[in-house]
Formats: sequence, C-alpha cells, structure tokens
Amino acid sequence: MTLGEKLKEERNQTGLSQEKLAEKLNISRSAVAKWERDKGIPDVVNLKSLAHLFNVSIDYLLAEEGDTVLETLPMKKPEKIYITETKDKVEKLPEYEGYLCSMELTGWNDGVSNGIILGQDSDFIYYKRIEKRKSFLGMLGKKYITAIKKDKAYKTEAHSEFINKFYFVNKHVQLEMALKEGLLKGFLDFSNDDYRDVIIKEFTEKEVRIAFGKILPTTNITKIEELST
Repeated sequence: MTLGEKLKEERNQTGLSQEKLAEKLNISRSAVAKWERDKGIPDVVNLKSLAHLFNVSIDYLLAEEGDTVLETLPMKKPEKIYITETKDKVEKLPEYEGYLCSMELTGWNDGVSNGIILGQDSDFIYYKRIEKRKSFLGMLGKKYITAIKKDKAYKTEAHSEFINKFYFVNKHVQLEMALKEGLLKGFLDFSNDDYRDVIIKEFTEKEVRIAFGKILPTTNITKIEELST
C-alpha cells in the first residue's frame, strides 16, 4: 500500500472525514486530499501527529509495499485519544469499574448480562460482554436503559479498547430498535427484530445508514452489538 492508501484506510477506520482530520492537524482539507492521492507527503511534524493519532509507527506509514519494516519493541499504547465531537466524547464510568454488570432495557428489548462497562457519551453506554470465553463489544441507547446492576466483582486489567459508535462502522452487528413507546414505559414498549444481522455504513448525529441504503433514526437505537465471526 502507498502512503496515501494507508492514510485513507486509517482515517476511515477511526471514523474521521477529511475535514475533521484537517482540523485536528490545523491544516487544509485539500492537503489531506492531496496526501491520500499520493500527490504530496506530510512533513515531519504532521507525520508524527498522524502516527500518534492512528497509533501506528512512522516507519509503517512510509514503507512501500515490499519494503522491510524493522521490528521494534512494542510501543506503550498512548493515552486514549477521542476523535469525535465533544458531544460524542466517551468518558469512563468509574463507579462500575471492576464489576460485571447487568443492564436492563425498556419493554421486550434484550438487555445485557455479564457486561463490563467501558464508558459513555451523551447518547450511549459502551460495554464488553463476555460469553463462553468470547467477548463482544456493544452499545446501548441511554434513554432506553431502566437499570444497571453490579452483579459481581471482576478482577481485570484496565480496559484499553478504543470504543465509540464509529467502531461499529463496516462491521456485522445485531441492531435493535424501539419503534414506539407503549402505554406503560418499560412494560409495553415495542421493538422489532428486522435488523439482527446488518452492516452499518455510516453514523451521523441523527441517522445511521446500513448496507443497501436503509436509513434509521439514531434516537431509536436501543442496542448494537458486534456478531461473532
């Protein structure tokens, strides 16, 4: 892969547009576009910033296909960098750290058990669920959560998963929606099972687009969880 192809791939994986990446580097969008078309090369300062942002080495970015990249000792993973808007910044929930938790949702929506809470933004809580020695990352719509219970203490190292809603883009997921609220909140709510295996293509503040052009309101999402591969 060329430098431009790598930059485009890493940018897409982190959920950044060319405009947002340009803002973070304090450069123009056209400069980013030029790099990705291999019409220019970032200077040393920008290369360092890109490598830090994408958590890769400068050698990896600059090596052309067929070049040998020298093996080095693994670098310490940098402090988590949140690349979304302030509204989407994921913050930890320290009161639940060190516990496996159950999270109950309204109506007939499936909740989560044996979940490790990784953090929250303004609309969602992010978690890791452990089942039969496998782990699954997921997110729950906060307005549909009726209770969070600490089930048992769980001794584990600090969690370093990079997680926000853009993590689920281009992945097969189970997606659950609340279609309308029932007469008694949390008891007669309705949901549907139409999106048990979908690929999310794009998130915006108000909508989520899934494969084949279907657009759904973000505010109706009760749960998204990656499927086992």
